[in-house]
Amino acid sequence: MSFVVHREDLFPVGTSVAAYLVVGRGETPGSGAPSGAAAETQTVASDGKLTFTALTDGKSYILYAGSPDRYLRVNTSSSPSLAGSGSASGVENVNAVATAGASQTLPDVDTATVHRLTLTSANCTITFPTAAAGHSFTVVLVQDATGGRTVTWPGTVLWGGGSTPTLTTTAAKRDVFSFLCADGTNWLGMYAGQNL
Repeated sequence: MSFVVHREDLFPVGTSVAAYLVVGRGETPGSGAPSGAAAETQTVASDGKLTFTALTDGKSYILYAGSPDRYLRVNTSSSPSLAGSGSASGVENVNAVATAGASQTLPDVDTATVHRLTLTSANCTITFPTAAAGHSFTVVLVQDATGGRTVTWPGTVLWGGGSTPTLTTTAAKRDVFSFLCADGTNWLGMYAGQNL
C-alpha cells in the first residue's frame, strides 16, 4: 500500500524517517530509535510529503527521525483519504500556498490544520479563521529564494512574553508556529521551530 504523511512541523524536507511496527503497547522511547528493525525508511520529498510503500494496512507504526529525536504514532488504512491512498489516522490536511503574496486568509480548521505558506512579498498580512475553543493549527512559513520576507499577524494572537517573534529571513529557510484557542476569543501563539 502507499501511505502518505505530510507533517513538515516534525519532519522537514530531506529528513530521513524510519517506520517501526508497534508491538504490544508500543511505548515511544524517551530517546533514540524504537527497538527492533525499521519496517521501512524514507526521505521527505521536496513537496513535504513522506511516502511509505511497504507498510502493512491496518497496523500501527511509530515514525522516527533523530537529531533531535522526533516521534509520530500513526495507524495505516487503505481507506480513501488525503491523497486517495492510505494515510495516517488523524493526519492533518495541508493548505499549501506556493505564492502567499501580500495577504493570505487561512481556511477554517475543518478544511486544513497545517498551512505551508511560501512568502513572496516584502510583507504578508495573515488573516486567521474565526477563533473557537478547542481549535488549533500549525503555520509553516517558508522564505522564497529572495528571503527577507516578514508577516503581519492578526491582533487576536497572544504571544508568549507579549512579543511577536522575529522570523528567520534567510532564503529558503522555514519557521514553524502553532496556534491554539482555549477561550473562544484569542489564539495563543507558540514558536514551534526556527531556521529549519
